[in-house]
Amino acid sequence: MNSPFLQEIVELLGPTGPFANGLPGFEWRPSQQEMAISVGHVLIEGGVVLAEAGTGTGKSLAYLVPAALHALQTGEKVVISTNTINLQEQLIYKDIPLVQQLLAPNLQACLVKGWHNYVCLYRLLSLQRMANTLPGMQSNDDLAKLSDWAKESNTGSLSEWPTEPTIWDEVCAESDTCLRKDCPYVEKCFLFAARAKVAAAHVLVVNHHLLLADVAVRRSIGYDAEQAVLPAYQHLIVDEAHHLDKVASDFLGDGISEYSLRMLVNRLNRAGGRSLLPLVTLLVTGQNNSAAAQVQQVVVDVCHPALNTLESARHAFFSATRSWLHNVGCQRGSRRIRPGAEQEQWHKEVNSSATQLSTALEQMKKALNTLRKKAEPLLDTEKGVLRELEAVANRCQEQAELADYLGKANDENQVFWAEYSGRRQQVRVAVTPLDVGPAVAEWLSSLQAVAFTSATLTVARSFGYVSKNLGLSSLNHSKHEVIIPSPFNFREQALVAVPTDMPEPNHPTYPDALAAAVSKLVVSSRGRAFVLFTSYQLLQHVARVITPLCTAEDWPLLVQGEEGRTQMLNAFREGNSVLLGTDSFWEGVDVPGEALSCVILTRLPFRVPDDPVVEARTQALASKGIDPFYNYAMPEAVLKFKQGFGRLIRSKQDKGAVVVCDRRILQRSYGRYFLSSLPECASFHGPLTEVCSAIHEWV
Repeated sequence: MNSPFLQEIVELLGPTGPFANGLPGFEWRPSQQEMAISVGHVLIEGGVVLAEAGTGTGKSLAYLVPAALHALQTGEKVVISTNTINLQEQLIYKDIPLVQQLLAPNLQACLVKGWHNYVCLYRLLSLQRMANTLPGMQSNDDLAKLSDWAKESNTGSLSEWPTEPTIWDEVCAESDTCLRKDCPYVEKCFLFAARAKVAAAHVLVVNHHLLLADVAVRRSIGYDAEQAVLPAYQHLIVDEAHHLDKVASDFLGDGISEYSLRMLVNRLNRAGGRSLLPLVTLLVTGQNNSAAAQVQQVVVDVCHPALNTLESARHAFFSATRSWLHNVGCQRGSRRIRPGAEQEQWHKEVNSSATQLSTALEQMKKALNTLRKKAEPLLDTEKGVLRELEAVANRCQEQAELADYLGKANDENQVFWAEYSGRRQQVRVAVTPLDVGPAVAEWLSSLQAVAFTSATLTVARSFGYVSKNLGLSSLNHSKHEVIIPSPFNFREQALVAVPTDMPEPNHPTYPDALAAAVSKLVVSSRGRAFVLFTSYQLLQHVARVITPLCTAEDWPLLVQGEEGRTQMLNAFREGNSVLLGTDSFWEGVDVPGEALSCVILTRLPFRVPDDPVVEARTQALASKGIDPFYNYAMPEAVLKFKQGFGRLIRSKQDKGAVVVCDRRILQRSYGRYFLSSLPECASFHGPLTEVCSAIHEWV
C-alpha cells in the first residue's frame, strides 16, 4: 500500500486509531479496513467498485471515513445514497456526528430532501390571504396550524409533522412554480436555506429516489449541469445498492393514474379549496376595466369548457382501461399490455380514448396560456399565480404526450401495463424500460468514482447479475469487486434448518401445512420469531390459525397491516413476540439479542411471474436464447433470500435459527445457489418434528 491516503484510512480505523481510543466498545475489524481501502482507492483513482460487506462489517464507517477525508482534502463533494430512511437517519444523526467528533470537526454534511418536503412561504401566505374570500377555506384548521408553525420553525420541513397536513400539496415548494429570486420571501425561504447548506457541504446524504430524480433531470439538461435536483458531483457511494436498478425502473418510466389526473383537475377548479381558475377570477374582480372583463370571459368561455372536455376525456380513458382489464381477465393487480392479441385489443378499446385525453390536455394547456397572457397585465403583484398557470399548462402538455404514448403502447424497448392500485383500486397505466442498464450506464459514465455496497450483491459469490442490471459491463471505468465476509461466527451462531416432509409451496395442501409448521416452530423458539411471507393472503391464513396458540402462550402476535412497521418492531423487541411480515420486513430490520431467535422463511422468494415487468424481461431473455430462470428469476430470489436470512444475526452475541419451509432448496438443482450464497452455517435437514427439536436445543 503505497498511497498515504489509503494508509491514513487504515490507521484511522485501526486498533490505535481515534475510533478505538474515543469510542467505547469500538471493535477493530480488519474487514472494515479492507472495505474502507476499496472505497478510498476508487475515490482517489476513479472507477467503480462493487463491495459486498457481510453483516457486522461496519460498512457505514468504512465508506464515511474515506469519503470525509477525500472531500476535505480535495474540496470535491461526495454523494452518499441509501434506499431506506432508517439508514439515512443513522448516517445523519449517529455515524457522521461520530466522524466529525473523532476525525473531522470541519466536515460539513447534510441530508438533502426534495422540494415537496418544504413549505413555500409564498404559497402559504397567498393561501392565507385568500382564505377569507375563497369558499370553504375559512374553517380549515390545518391552514391556521401551518401558518403558526411556519413562524416558529427553523427548517420548514414536513418531517416536523407527525402526519402530512391535508393541504400540504397546496403550500409545499415546487420547482416549476417557484419564483426564485423574484419571490418576496426569498430571504426567508426554507428551501433555499437548505440548498445553501447543500452547496456548502462536503458530504450529501440522499435517498435513491432523489438520486434518480436528479439523473432524470440531467438526462434532459446534460449530465455536466452545475445544478439539477442535486448540485454537480463526481463521487458517489451507493449503499443498499441492490435496490438501485428497481428505483431506476420507476424513475426512468412514467404513468398516468386516476389520482394524478384528478389532482391536476382539482388544481384548476375545486370546490372548498384553493384552485387556479376561481383564484384568478377573484384577483381581477373589482378592477373595473375591459381587461378584467376579458380575463373573466376567458375563464368562463375558454377555460371551463376545456376543463369540462378534460373531465369527460379523463373518465372515458379510465373507463376504457377498466373495461380492457376486465376483458383480459384482470380483476385486481396488474396486467401487461402484451404484444399480439392483447395489444391489438388495447388499441381497439383504449387508444382512441387516450388520443381524446391527449387532445383535451393540449386544449387545456392552450386555454391556460391564453388566460395567463390576458391576466398578466392585471396580476403584476401576483407573479406566483402567473408562474403557476404556466407550470400547470406545461404539465398538461407533458401529460398529453404521455397519454398519446401510452395509448399506442408499441415501443418494443418498453414495458406497458395497466393496474389497479391503492385501497380504492384506482386505475393506472404505466411504462418502464425493458432494460435500465444502458440508461444507468450512461449516467455512471459521467461520474469519476462510484462505490456500490450492500450485504447482498452476489449470487453464489458472483457479482454478474447486479453488474449486468447496472450496465457496468459497458463502462470504460476500471472495475473492482470485493467480497468482505462478516466478522460473525455463523457456524456457532446460526442454524439453517429445512423441514423435508412439507409439501411444496404450489401444492394445494401447503397453506394448512405451513400454518401447522409455524405453530410448532414458534413453540420450539418460545415465540421470538419473524415469519416472512411473499404473499399477504398466505400471511392472513397463518395468522388466523396461530392466533389461539399465541393467545394461550401470552405471546403478542404482530401482523403486518394491523399496525405500523415501527410500532410492530418496538413491540417485538419487548420479547417473546411472533411477527408476521411480507416484503418490507425481509430487509432493513435490525433486532439484535434474544428477542429474535428464529426467522421462518415460508418459501423461496421468487417474484410473481405474471408481474408485467418480470414477464416482459423473462420473455426478452428467452427470445435471445438466454435462460430467464437462471439469469433473472433465480438471482432475484437469491438476493431477497439473503436479505431475509440477514435479519437473524445482528451482533457477535446473537444466536438463532433460520427455517426454510420450502424443500425445493434441497431437492432442486437451483437450491445450491441459495445455500452457497449464505455464509457457512450449522445446518439440519429432516422431518418437521426433528427440526423443532433441533431448534429447541439450538436456541
